[in-house]
Amino acid sequence: APIVLIRAWMLPAQAMATYGAEGGYYPADELLEMVTATANEYLQHTAVAGEKAFVAQGSPALVLAATATQLDAGLVVVASSGQGLAARFALGSTTDRLMHSLHRPLLIVSA
Repeated sequence: APIVLIRAWMLPAQAMATYGAEGGYYPADELLEMVTATANEYLQHTAVAGEKAFVAQGSPALVLAATATQLDAGLVVVASSGQGLAARFALGSTTDRLMHSLHRPLLIVSA
């Protein structure tokens, strides 16, 4: 079966003017370029021959669900960060959101 890797990310509004290493601020477009480049680099090192890889900006759960629907995926596999119930309650969980909204098989692998 074809394998598609997706690296989805979303920056909070406050991060659009992140404090820089030299005491300045990164412009929003530069910050987006850096995050996108890092995500692409990660996928280049992770994907093997024959696998497709996509980087998408947006809510990871929404991006994954929309892409799975668009590709008519037979199975969606995600890694769970294992942060526990307290962290999930406070921060939200992509895996938890997918469990309740994805209308196709979901395999959750412990990170």
